Amino acid sequence: MTGDSVSAAARAHDPIAAALGLPPLRLAHLPAGVREFRLSTGHGMVAGWEYPLVRLVAEEGRPPRGEVWLYRQPRDTTEARTAGGLVTRRGRLQPAPEWVAIGRRLDSLRTEVFRSRGAGRRMVFDAGELYVEYRAGAEYRAQWINAPAWRARFDPAAEAPAAVAALIDSLGRVAGAP
Repeated sequence: MTGDSVSAAARAHDPIAAALGLPPLRLAHLPAGVREFRLSTGHGMVAGWEYPLVRLVAEEGRPPRGEVWLYRQPRDTTEARTAGGLVTRRGRLQPAPEWVAIGRRLDSLRTEVFRSRGAGRRMVFDAGELYVEYRAGAEYRAQWINAPAWRARFDPAAEAPAAVAALIDSLGRVAGAP
């Protein structure tokens, strides 16, 4: 985890957490046996476009539960905004996704520890992003991966982040994102 990853994930997720009445994940205190993912594909350059934030909470001995929130920059000054300046709404998931299967998929991709290598510091613009925050007990990890689908074309280590980004985007579409 780099300082840049934590900063990028916090900048992306903290205003949304505040709008939901949740503490920033990096500061949250979870009970023993509970872990949480907060994942998003970032907020890009298209004003007014909704982006998904997926929150999955898994507690030992219970099926995981999740939710999808959609957030965006305001289109004009008349829209109600959160303290972070965003417009948020809960995604409509009908039918409800199989959170157990989604949790297994995130685990199988080792989402809490993956890292894309081989692309160096080269930034790719307008090609998507992936922000991952993970907490289990006192352990906190954050990742920011620029252009995961583009990087997966030449970097095998980016295949897992690209798969997670595609999963988050698909949940956003189901939840009502454009």
